[in-house]
Parts: sequence; structure tokens; C-alpha cells
Amino acid sequence: MANIQNQPVLCRWGANPCGITLDDTSSAGINRHLTDTHFPAGAWHDRTREACQWQVNKPDNSVHPCNTDMYMRNFGKHIATVHLRIMQKICSECGAKLSRGDALRRHRAGYCPGPNTMPGANVSSGV
Repeated sequence: MANIQNQPVLCRWGANPCGITLDDTSSAGINRHLTDTHFPAGAWHDRTREACQWQVNKPDNSVHPCNTDMYMRNFGKHIATVHLRIMQKICSECGAKLSRGDALRRHRAGYCPGPNTMPGANVSSGV
């Protein structure tokens, strides 16, 4: 996974990724790349459910498609937030890494275990 703020992001879609550098990693930009490059004309339907084909590295160093099922219109947001982590937030209480601000709010509201409890967390409590 690349930190898109500092490194170029190469497309990892499909069994044989095109490897094109994504110059627009917004949700809309990723969807535009997918529709222009990976889906034949007429094959993209916003309300059709499909599995995400972004190639991910597994703990055993193998590479497999994500396979998360979603509406095609959500591929861009999913790739940007889950795979590229462009909207990642870190909980200031426990150090947990969350995909987006709304996930951080839910975490703080009901799941946060408290100050510096996540493994490897080194987050100052501000005291």
C-alpha cells in the first residue's frame, strides 16, 4: 500500500493490473480510471454489485483480489479509503487507525478501549 501523499499510486485492479499511475486518487478519479481502462463500454452499472478486484498483499506474502462485494459506484471510495488509506485517521486516545473520520467518530463513541491501549501505540494524551 502506498502513502499517496508521498508516493505515486499504481493501479492494482484485476488479475493482471494495468500498473498505470493514478494521477487522481479521489473516489471519482479512481472510478473514472476503472471505467475508462478496466470495463468495456456499457459494462459499468452504478447499481450492479460486484467484488472489488484490487490486488492486496496477504500476510503470507501472496497477492489476491480483495473480493469485498459492493455496488460498482462505491469501488472508488472503497479503494481510496481501504486500500490507499487516503482518509485514514488515528485515534488520539488509543492509537487505533481508522479508514475515515466517520469510522473514527463511531470508534470513539462506542469502541475505544482508552488511552494508549493499541499495540505499538505511542500517542500522547496531551497531559
